[in-house]
Amino acid sequence: MWKKGAGLITAKRAKAKLSADAPDPQTLTRLGYAELAASDYGAACRHLDRAVEAGCVGDGRFWRTKGRAHICDYRASSGVRSDALEKARLSFDKALQHVENLALPEVLLDVARAYEYAGAWEGAAEFYSRVVLSFPRYDELPLVCLRALLVGLTFSSPPRRRYDELPSVCLRASGVLMRLGQLDECARYLQYAQVGHAALWCHVMPRH
Repeated sequence: MWKKGAGLITAKRAKAKLSADAPDPQTLTRLGYAELAASDYGAACRHLDRAVEAGCVGDGRFWRTKGRAHICDYRASSGVRSDALEKARLSFDKALQHVENLALPEVLLDVARAYEYAGAWEGAAEFYSRVVLSFPRYDELPLVCLRALLVGLTFSSPPRRRYDELPSVCLRASGVLMRLGQLDECARYLQYAQVGHAALWCHVMPRH
């Protein structure tokens, strides 16, 4: 099955490349999608950028895919391609103008990551929190809660304060983590809960 899927991706890439030199937005978009599926993030970004330059208006799928491509490119370059973050932000700004993307937790998670990588902690916390609140059955919820908690603690000031003075995103995420940590079905839940609990109490003033 994997080989068959890989073959289809390769075929799509080869077919799209036949006319990739022509500034045709549809062809460039298809090629960008295929390159992203093949984990060639730099090529995906180049083709999707060219699609915009060639006049592509873009729908919800286009802009969320373009944003993801730039985020993946940034991570793959270990942060060297810093301009990828700005391109990702602009793409996600347009992606969130399409209602269907607001119902996709993976899109909100990508937006949160883009903010986090840029050091925009409050923006990251907002979008991590959206996932926690709106998608309680999301597969990656434990990881999202942990990221929400750690990001919330990062912009919390002063660094050590009373528990009830912590940002609401920290309290909400820690509560969900505690509940997940009590489940026996997944050891990963407990692991995330333990890490989150340790980080939280490092920021809380001891009782006197």
